[in-house]
Amino acid sequence: MPRLVLNRPHTHAGKTHAAGDVLDVDADIAEWLLANDIAMPEPKSTRVEAETSLVQRKEPKS
Repeated sequence: MPRLVLNRPHTHAGKTHAAGDVLDVDADIAEWLLANDIAMPEPKSTRVEAETSLVQRKEPKS
């Protein structure tokens, strides 16, 4: 599922989102948002940072 960053405010699925919000959308919707300059692909560095922050790390045993 593509992740896009909104270039400007947009209403998606009945909810208003601000510019800069990240949306997970279907491929067809992503294509439309990109073609109409409403969103851009999420930068890879942002995605890696977000996924890394969600990973739980085990503390070493002393």
